[in-house]
Amino acid sequence: MIIYKDKLFGDELFTDASKPKLDEDAICFVFDTKVISVKEGDIDGALLGANASQEEASEESEVATVSGFDFVIANRLKEVEPAISDKKSFQFWAKTFFKQLMEKVKAENPDKVNEIKSAAPKFVTAWAPKAKDLSFYGAEPREDDEGVAVQGNIVVVEWNDDGITGKAHCFRAGLIEEKV
Repeated sequence: MIIYKDKLFGDELFTDASKPKLDEDAICFVFDTKVISVKEGDIDGALLGANASQEEASEESEVATVSGFDFVIANRLKEVEPAISDKKSFQFWAKTFFKQLMEKVKAENPDKVNEIKSAAPKFVTAWAPKAKDLSFYGAEPREDDEGVAVQGNIVVVEWNDDGITGKAHCFRAGLIEEKV
């Protein structure tokens, strides 16, 4: 299994279960996603060794149903906050993220800097104009040394016309691929 993690903070964004493939420019991993519903808090007593008697009514556990994209639920991601809702807010996220990413890459792997410098503008150009029609998911933002919230790498979802499925895109150079 391969887990794809945010390079800045190490948060899991998706796994190879999503069947990611590189886009034609090798800038993003792309995969299909769909909205699913999952019951949270539903505990099957039989799994715990319980033996429900016919005379006693079994106690039901509190169950809540959560809906969201499959990779979002599986990796406990959230919609990016503050919300990316237009071109300007997407560009603000991109500026902050790529600045932090470049600093990290310069320190850890300087030969990859040029790859990011050429790929980042293509990523921003592809998604910024469409930002109001997209959804953005990631882990919790972290504060930098100056107390400014920094959102790590995100997964951009372009909804399909059915309103249930979408195409997810994630910036490749902002990921760590971990085999487990």
